[in-house]
Amino acid sequence: MPGQRIRNDQSFECEPLKGKKIEYFSFFYSDESLRDVLMVLLKLQEIESYQRFFLDATLGFWEKWDYENTFLDIDDLKTTDLCDKYNLKGLVVSRISCKGSHE
Repeated sequence: MPGQRIRNDQSFECEPLKGKKIEYFSFFYSDESLRDVLMVLLKLQEIESYQRFFLDATLGFWEKWDYENTFLDIDDLKTTDLCDKYNLKGLVVSRISCKGSHE
């Protein structure tokens, strides 16, 4: 399983992730300004797969990936580990949502 698309839409909620504990949380970017975040990667303790979130063509995307393939197409990007930076490991997810508009 290279990756499985769960949702792509202007707006959506990630209800199945609610109430789970954070194991790994990181974002990937292409330049040092940190303004060009390309992807957010999340691993929750109770879920085997990694959750990938990104924006493309005004849509939000949510995918799940297995460990072996999670980093294949993003290994050349720079990353910041948000768990370490903000002490997030073990905290419970209260909500994950993508909010957009058709404009």
